[in-house]
Amino acid sequence: MLSALFAFAALTGVARAALSEHWWNISYAYTNPDAMFERRVIGINGTWPPPPVTVNQGDQLIIHVTNGLGDANTGIHTHGIYFNGSGYYDGAVYITQCPIQPGDTLTYEIPTDLNTGTYWIHGHYRGQYVDGLRTPLVINPPTNAYNYDEEYTLVLGDWYHDQHDDLLAIYMNPFDPTGAEPIPKGAIAFVASGNPLQYMDSNEEIGVGTGVSSANKTGAILNFESGKTYRIRLINEAAFAMFYFSMAGHTMQVIEVDGTDTEPYAIEHIWITAAQRYSILVQARNDTSQNWPIMMNMDGEMFDSIPDDLVLNITAHVVYDATQPLPEPEFYDSYPMWNDTVFTPLDVLPNVPADQSITMNIWFEAYTDGINYGSFNNITFRMPIVPSLYTQLSMGSAATDPAIFGAQTNAFVLNHLDNVELMLYNWHTDNHPFHLHGHKFQVVYMSQDVMSDDPTINPPFNEVQANPMRRDTVMVPAGGLVRVRFRADNPGAWLFHCHIEWHLDAGLAAVFIEAPLQAQANLQVPQSFLDSCTAQNIPYTGNIVGLNSTTDFDGEPYGPWPQETIFGWTNKAMGAMAGCIIAAVIGCATVVWYAMNPFQDDEREELAIAEFEKKQMAGGKLGFFKKLVPGKKNES
Repeated sequence: MLSALFAFAALTGVARAALSEHWWNISYAYTNPDAMFERRVIGINGTWPPPPVTVNQGDQLIIHVTNGLGDANTGIHTHGIYFNGSGYYDGAVYITQCPIQPGDTLTYEIPTDLNTGTYWIHGHYRGQYVDGLRTPLVINPPTNAYNYDEEYTLVLGDWYHDQHDDLLAIYMNPFDPTGAEPIPKGAIAFVASGNPLQYMDSNEEIGVGTGVSSANKTGAILNFESGKTYRIRLINEAAFAMFYFSMAGHTMQVIEVDGTDTEPYAIEHIWITAAQRYSILVQARNDTSQNWPIMMNMDGEMFDSIPDDLVLNITAHVVYDATQPLPEPEFYDSYPMWNDTVFTPLDVLPNVPADQSITMNIWFEAYTDGINYGSFNNITFRMPIVPSLYTQLSMGSAATDPAIFGAQTNAFVLNHLDNVELMLYNWHTDNHPFHLHGHKFQVVYMSQDVMSDDPTINPPFNEVQANPMRRDTVMVPAGGLVRVRFRADNPGAWLFHCHIEWHLDAGLAAVFIEAPLQAQANLQVPQSFLDSCTAQNIPYTGNIVGLNSTTDFDGEPYGPWPQETIFGWTNKAMGAMAGCIIAAVIGCATVVWYAMNPFQDDEREELAIAEFEKKQMAGGKLGFFKKLVPGKKNES
């Protein structure tokens, strides 16, 4: 797939046209974006939200990242960028790099030759994007596929009032055995291009903060003029929530999906899961006498419960006349399901039969330590000690053996240029948005319910497809199946994971070790990245534990494991049930025995008198004195 893009770039003469250089000090700030609670967030250069990045295709995008947090490591991932030949800049901590420790700086070179469209940059270490480390990235092509007059980048997201680490400690806990994810306090939306903050242009200003912005206290406003066409870029930067997006009084056409230009597709509404992006074209109305609401409603069915104070919907507005009132939102009784296979890319790429097919069963269950984990094929992901890319590049021919990457790294080795198919069976009760680093995949099949006999929701698979949809993040429905395919033409180590941050934290991830021998021949990790590992005593050569061995993995992350079951029952559950049954049987037998009246009344009285006299005699001197003391029984 990337080979076709290389050819396209050569034909169109795409070259590095300009330098776009940024100095980012990842640091704490305080803000109140939902107008309900001021909290500490992770921002850039003392501000939040972080600055949006806009470049032209072929620009040399360089971001110097300094960790100014003081008490935590960090790292950034540019979501959706291929990084062909430079996977060490992908930013997935412990997969393609060691973390950036406090006070250190790493420089990321982000290639823009092969990508255009709407992307985002976010933290990829310990859920830091939940705490605010996230911002849009737009790569403009030399010529747009569609004409429009103006554009807006509309950022959606859920919002928490507590820190990610505090919420994670509650979520990954034996006292939450069902795995009920932290529920956000609300949602936020803002126009990134309309942010009033000032940002630093050079390293000399890196320590200067200009304050913070609520960004959303008055709601996002999109100013429209009659006769104009607008491009609205939608980015869901949420940690958890899926949004249902609709726009009253206007028709919309999807023209881009996750950086892939598409044929226009008319919609009235659209689902957008965590990490997905869409561009829609909207024609302004001729009648400008009133303003119109934009509805962005969180899918409450994803939450285990809905608190009374949680407002699921957030409203932005299209404003034609600022003197007119902002209208109330429209509400819906239900939201129809969405299917990613309805879109058609502008650049044609036919479906090709798979050379390698990988079945990935998605599970969530309580493990041996009592905590609820996510897994692929009953293996929950644990971060390796040595970053997987560094193991791939340093182990020679042994890098084709998935065992050296660790039993719980969930590593799959892919042959160079194979057409790889992932069959994603979702046996969980939640929808899951899955993201593949380093690639866009073709979405060749989607079933809403694999157990259904209804062909409208569980259709037959069609192997011959002229031009299936390509994207980097796909939603797999609860109880459903999605089949995606991609060409293994980007040697490196690429993380594949659920983009619900809580589920990544819970282990729903895998790593694709792509074309290891070709990676060794073509990738050279910058020395600064290796020095970062050395400074933290993290090995950057060898197997998962830093040894040049295919059999010695002593010290690798081990466990927890799924609990053993018989007919779906764990040992603890069976023991508890057995105890309940035994107690119930004893209780019932006692009741029956007592009801059978085994002693007659006079026999019971004689037994009681004998027992009383026995106690009197056994009382010794005390019993003797008791007999001399008058009592009620002696008075009878």
